Amino acid sequence: MLLPKHDHHNGSLPRPIPLRHSLDGTKSERAKMRILSVGKDEPLLASRAGVLGITGCTVLSARPEQAGKLIASEVFHLVVFGHTLSDRELAELAVFTRQLHPQTRLLATCFEQRPSSIEQLFDATVECHAGPAALVNAANELLGKKAPGNTSMFPVAAKNS
Repeated sequence: MLLPKHDHHNGSLPRPIPLRHSLDGTKSERAKMRILSVGKDEPLLASRAGVLGITGCTVLSARPEQAGKLIASEVFHLVVFGHTLSDRELAELAVFTRQLHPQTRLLATCFEQRPSSIEQLFDATVECHAGPAALVNAANELLGKKAPGNTSMFPVAAKNS
């Protein structure tokens, strides 16, 4: 299992993104929801955290070595696994999360299709080339919110009907 020693002195992740507030300055109900984003590339984690922040939730980011400890000690409503994780890391962390927190939703991002034995561990997958709006929409759907945060800054391709 990937349970790391966290070095608080080197400035590495996790670092929370501030809570989102409603227009009247109060913390929204969504701000109480927590998302953990897991990946190996820190600039990509920071970018993904900014995108996921559109949901109005609190977002934390962690490398896989840190994720096990965070999952063991905290409750997240959604865990997003980045495409930089190996199949083994994905499987171990997904199974670990399900065992401790069966209610937590799991979302995987990918560039290429993963083995079905890996994909079945997740509530949803999003292809990286689908763009940030697809990630926000998937996160909102898994969190039970039909109307996502302001994703108007992201172009969304029209669906053919």
